[in-house]
Amino acid sequence: MFGTVRTRILFFAFLSVFAVAGLSALSWSIILKAEDASKTLIQTNLNEAWLLADLEQDHRHLQDLAYKIKAQLLLWDEIETEFSRLETALPAHWQSLETDPGLSEWAEAHREDFERVLALIARMKEGIAEKSYYRVGQVVDFDLFPAMEPMLEAIAGRQFQSRKSVSDGADELLSFLAGQQTFVIAGSVSFLVIVIAMTWWLRQSVILRLQGMQNDL
Repeated sequence: MFGTVRTRILFFAFLSVFAVAGLSALSWSIILKAEDASKTLIQTNLNEAWLLADLEQDHRHLQDLAYKIKAQLLLWDEIETEFSRLETALPAHWQSLETDPGLSEWAEAHREDFERVLALIARMKEGIAEKSYYRVGQVVDFDLFPAMEPMLEAIAGRQFQSRKSVSDGADELLSFLAGQQTFVIAGSVSFLVIVIAMTWWLRQSVILRLQGMQNDL
């Protein structure tokens, strides 16, 4: 089978091309897997985390504003500006959750909790319209905790799930890359060994024979 010089050289060339193609295919599969996992982490898990963080921040700001109004720490111009912002931001961020594929079911399950927050905002708005610290203070005393606590607990629970999902996805990607790294190293070393062995074989079977023929001539 390897009786002629041409056959031996062609076999060596074919084997080299096959080894390079195998390593290239393995590297490409690693790139595709890493790209897909990264896209999932960024577009799905991290996006969920950002949406939940925005919603939580709105709730915390509303809670903080309510306590400051009760304590009469802000002027009404400041109160009206911040309250108007939150009155717009909260429904907008909630709508973003409702349209997000990963959070729509969660938003539907906690719609009633959010309705209580909207009711709280409506009652606070009445006191703010009257510019009555006392009226807003009554709302804070009797309605703030029952309205805010269930929503904040729900957000915290979902954030924990999102963080765990991000952590699990990152661990899975790192584990995959570590495993593929072993295959790449093993393949590269094997290819190097094969090249060295084939070079020695060609030297022994072809080059030395040609040199011997040249010396005979």
